[in-house]
Amino acid sequence: MPLFGTKAVTLTRNEFYALVQSTTGYTQLSAVIGPVAVSYLLGILFEDNLRMVQNGLWFAGAAVNRALPVLPNSTIKLKDKTDLAALKNRADLLLDGDRIKINNRQIYVTQLMLKAQAGTLRTEMLAGKTEPEATYFTAPPVQAPRPGAPAIPAKAAWLVNMDKAICWASHGAPGGAGAYSTLVQRHTKRDGTFPLGGDEKLVMALWKDLVTGAPPYRSINPATPYPSSVGGLHLLKWIFQQTRATAWPAYGSQRWINWALFFYAGMMTVQGFSDGNKRVCRCSYALIMASAGIDFKAPTPAYGAILAAMT
Repeated sequence: MPLFGTKAVTLTRNEFYALVQSTTGYTQLSAVIGPVAVSYLLGILFEDNLRMVQNGLWFAGAAVNRALPVLPNSTIKLKDKTDLAALKNRADLLLDGDRIKINNRQIYVTQLMLKAQAGTLRTEMLAGKTEPEATYFTAPPVQAPRPGAPAIPAKAAWLVNMDKAICWASHGAPGGAGAYSTLVQRHTKRDGTFPLGGDEKLVMALWKDLVTGAPPYRSINPATPYPSSVGGLHLLKWIFQQTRATAWPAYGSQRWINWALFFYAGMMTVQGFSDGNKRVCRCSYALIMASAGIDFKAPTPAYGAILAAMT
């Protein structure tokens, strides 16, 4: 990798890593999410730069062409040291931008958490921001008993609540209600314990069951307010770290609405998965509400979008 002169420059993967690891953006992002996570992100950036080609050479203004294959020994080919400096500067800015987005989302999620603890989220939703039940749930007709048979007992309230949760979560979702029904029935709690658990493992399992064909990662995109999927996953883990010691409401408490809204919006805003974040968040909301022992209520799409702060 000649650094001086006007000759063409070729960068191997390891040379790209070494180049970018000398930047301030790399150092500061490593301090936030750790060097292992940043190294994975460097692999993504290397492949992005491999695909930024015009006339066979890396070009700063080229779009990332994801149709271009990445071979084990692929190298980035640059015109000269000026382009090398431009590539390094671009990587530096992208890494620093991801760090800033992570920090901003962390601040916002902290504010959401404080509102959940204070009960503000529930108050806001119940003040005209609740989605009408008729938009996602229709009660089945009452079954008449056979002549001479005793009356058929009504379905238990907690089962009706679970049905509403499943219908809301799956409303308009790709693939229908099947996966949502299975997951909500499997993981709903009735003992007041938090159904998502103390870490991100169950949520990640939900994602694997709900989302197929997702790309392996979401790269850094300056046009979005949320970070890369690497930064998003860091924040997803951080959310569970911050709430692990929470004293959850008792079974049957309306305060569960606050925490259902918090996890729905908090996980949505950090975008921890490369695709399908909305599906996972709706399923998580349904699980919390189905486990709460209260009548199911959900936010309007407009209120949900405001809480998720996706713009």
